[in-house]
Amino acid sequence: FQNITNNANVTIPSGSTAYGAGIVGKITTNATVVFENCVNNGHITSSNQTGGIIANAPDSAENSATLTFTDCVNNGNITTTKNYAGGIIGHSEGLADVSFTRCTNTGNVQAANNAGGIYGNIRAGGSTKFDYCINMGNVTQTPVTTSGYCYGAAGLLAYATRIRHPRIRSLIVSIRAH
Repeated sequence: FQNITNNANVTIPSGSTAYGAGIVGKITTNATVVFENCVNNGHITSSNQTGGIIANAPDSAENSATLTFTDCVNNGNITTTKNYAGGIIGHSEGLADVSFTRCTNTGNVQAANNAGGIYGNIRAGGSTKFDYCINMGNVTQTPVTTSGYCYGAAGLLAYATRIRHPRIRSLIVSIRAH
């Protein structure tokens, strides 16, 4: 995927199991996928996994993928009423190797759990690399509850398990007091 821009707002009806994204909703198989100069300007709203560029990839522990994001930008607000929202990726599960180079999020990201400025949730055995990434959007978890589980919100990455060889280099995260 090269030089793709989405300017449309995407709204998935409440209760739907569809994933919401500006460019790709879901990758379900072993694949090598490259995103270069992809931009999402639309607001993305879903009751499931949601991302500015991609919502979900890959979707099971049996699948693997190599995902490369270079010079990708999300400017739209990313909102899910459930879990997993990210400015670039909402969620991945499997053996994904994911790298981000010079990616930027300026949109606000909101989820009930696992909201991240760049990446909402990684549950994988692959490697993840962030090089020269910027998040300028507000990242919030709502509703804030005192019961149940709560993984949190973060400027870059909200939640990660089983990552091999993580790397974060030259990251800028804007912190706003409320």
